[in-house]
Amino acid sequence: MEQVDVLVVGGSTVGLTTAALLAHHGVKPLVIERRAGLSIHPRAMGVSVRTLETFRELGVTEELRATLDPNPGRGKIVVETLANADPALTPLSPVITEQSNKAITPVTHTPSSQDRIDAVLHAAIVRMGGEVRYGTTLESFTQDENGVTAEGLNIRAKYMVAADGARGHVREALGIETTGPGPIGTENVSVLFRADLREMASFVLCEVRTPKAPGMIISMGGGRYVFHTGVAAAEQREPADLVRTAIG
Repeated sequence: MEQVDVLVVGGSTVGLTTAALLAHHGVKPLVIERRAGLSIHPRAMGVSVRTLETFRELGVTEELRATLDPNPGRGKIVVETLANADPALTPLSPVITEQSNKAITPVTHTPSSQDRIDAVLHAAIVRMGGEVRYGTTLESFTQDENGVTAEGLNIRAKYMVAADGARGHVREALGIETTGPGPIGTENVSVLFRADLREMASFVLCEVRTPKAPGMIISMGGGRYVFHTGVAAAEQREPADLVRTAIG
């Protein structure tokens, strides 16, 4: 049976950050993730200054900066479709200014999508001697006073970290309940697409109000965008058709 110090279940941002910090402090982790590889979807873009300070400790902030779009959008627009967009932007109020930032922290605010963060963290884990195994699912586990056994995977760990999400198997198996209101709002679909929209408008957020494809387009940098809409789930329309309608 394979022996490891810490088994991290879940290879998304939380699991990878946990594993990178363990490896940084001399504890070699094993991360297992049911997906075949790193996520290709950008997901969230917001990275707090405190998180960046943690990444600075790991020595990966320069790698993160290298993944950024050198010409990001500058604000928010509200349009019927992008084809008739008014280029005037509503400035996004910064949570922290560059001047006040320097007074409290050595890091520079660096927004980056989760897929790029995860790739940088993965590389850091491997560089520091840890391991990430994709296509590996934890079906069940048992624990005793000396550690945890991952059933079916032939892995024995001193500790196991549950980083497999709010609907993860580990939390349910441990009997840990969730709290809160439950699902909020209607079901949305997030469509990742690539396009050169620079001639139409330069933005971070674009609220589209056409009844045929209402939603929010978010710039992810490098010609990548995500369109959040509730229409696709409700009407079962093709994502590409929704994007074309929103763009106009």
